[in-house]
Amino acid sequence: MPMKTLIIILPFLLLTSQNFAQCTKGDVNKIRKKIENRGSKTELQDSVLQKLKINNDLIVGYSKFNTTWMHVPSQYFLFALNKNGCIGYHYIIKKNSINNEKPLTIDSVIIPNQIASMILTTIVNNKAWEIKRNENDSTNIFCVDAINKFNCQISDASYKSLILLTKSSNIVSTFYAPEYFENECCPGNKDRQTFIKCYNVLYGIIKN
Repeated sequence: MPMKTLIIILPFLLLTSQNFAQCTKGDVNKIRKKIENRGSKTELQDSVLQKLKINNDLIVGYSKFNTTWMHVPSQYFLFALNKNGCIGYHYIIKKNSINNEKPLTIDSVIIPNQIASMILTTIVNNKAWEIKRNENDSTNIFCVDAINKFNCQISDASYKSLILLTKSSNIVSTFYAPEYFENECCPGNKDRQTFIKCYNVLYGIIKN
């Protein structure tokens, strides 16, 4: 995978000589145990994600994809942690490639210790592994009166996922237009609120 530069929020935080394992070992182990106790053991269909999870102790990340607009690529922002440190990956899948564009691109960047610790703290403090998975607000499962609200009708938004992976287990929490449903339609879903909080922290750390 080619090493390229991504924009990291808090650019003044440089990779220090402090032992990475000492900084993060406790949180990594705690998150791993939670994922392995609750997660699926099914092998991931995406070969890139599967390879990353096998080669690292923990993967924390998020994705965004749209099933309506074919020109919108699926994007993954992943933080891969192991005893040597943390590397961030920006993984893009283009559904409709034109002009001989590559259908898949991966960029990567070393993540400073302080930022890696912030990622882990966010996951631990919010118990992200407990988020109810595969909830789709457009089905009104948690929005029983949404069908009677005009402003709750939406069909072209994106799905967002929070991704937690170990070598042997997977937890992927997916919400459809979570901010829209929380802010405009039917607020109060605790799982959705926790999801948004975690997602926004990860989103704010690294961008293409």
